[in-house]
Amino acid sequence: MKYKGLAVVLFGILSGCSTTEKQLPEETVVNQTVQYEVGKAESAIGNVKITLKPVDGYEQAVTVNFDKAPYKKAFNLCENTRIYDLKDSVSPSSEGINKAALDTKKLNCDSWVKAKAIGNDKFFVSYKIKVLKGYEVEDAKGRDVYLPEVQEFKLIPTVFTSGDSIEVVNEFADGKAVKSSLLEINL
Repeated sequence: MKYKGLAVVLFGILSGCSTTEKQLPEETVVNQTVQYEVGKAESAIGNVKITLKPVDGYEQAVTVNFDKAPYKKAFNLCENTRIYDLKDSVSPSSEGINKAALDTKKLNCDSWVKAKAIGNDKFFVSYKIKVLKGYEVEDAKGRDVYLPEVQEFKLIPTVFTSGDSIEVVNEFADGKAVKSSLLEINL
């Protein structure tokens, strides 16, 4: 009887053990650039400041300085971080070692902002902003490969008054805002 009780306890302990590997969280490198400025502040007649607010990351602010009205400006917020390696395929070498074939890619953060006066200190403002959130790091047979994650924030032409500071919800998931932006109009 004593041995049966010991067997039950040992079985309980051993059945709780698992031989499967634990899943480690994926490694990421977060883009810590939080301020972008487009156009020259010295010659600006006004600006639009867009604070991008994802739920799962850093807030990033983009200030676009206007030197004329109406105004349209295209820019790339990833200009300094555009190049990355993308794993194309993995194949064995003549020595029998697996090697990753990497393809160099350019990061696309092409963005734009438009503003047009419609009278009485009112403006149509619209934008499409793409920012680098960070990189997921993937192992390519012993070499780290960085896969970029770009977030996009959009606003269709909307009427604002100079001096407005308005929160714009850019994306919902499960009834909650997961991406929003704070738009400050100084025109």
